[in-house]
Amino acid sequence: MQMGGVLRICTTNAEPEQDYDPQLLNVTPGPMVCMTFEDNGPQLDEETRIHVFEPFYGTIGAGHAGLGLATVYAIVTQSGGAIHVDDAPDGGARFKILLPRVAAG
Repeated sequence: MQMGGVLRICTTNAEPEQDYDPQLLNVTPGPMVCMTFEDNGPQLDEETRIHVFEPFYGTIGAGHAGLGLATVYAIVTQSGGAIHVDDAPDGGARFKILLPRVAAG
């Protein structure tokens, strides 16, 4: 959103086996936390959506490493969670992150 825009962040409790298509997610069933990051910038084209989590893939241009979303993907999946990207209802992109919920210690 180089020209500005709105970023919405939402958190909620989730049960993947009830709230999400299990074929899309490789997570252990059980209580999860869902974080949703949604913007109203330009929508992602299909090419970007396919490669968005790959290391060194970027849309900003030369001189940018493109490691941000690859790093997020690695942290989320190594923590037993999942991340998914699709189009936001108001344009832009929506990233949903599911992480296992743990009891306060």
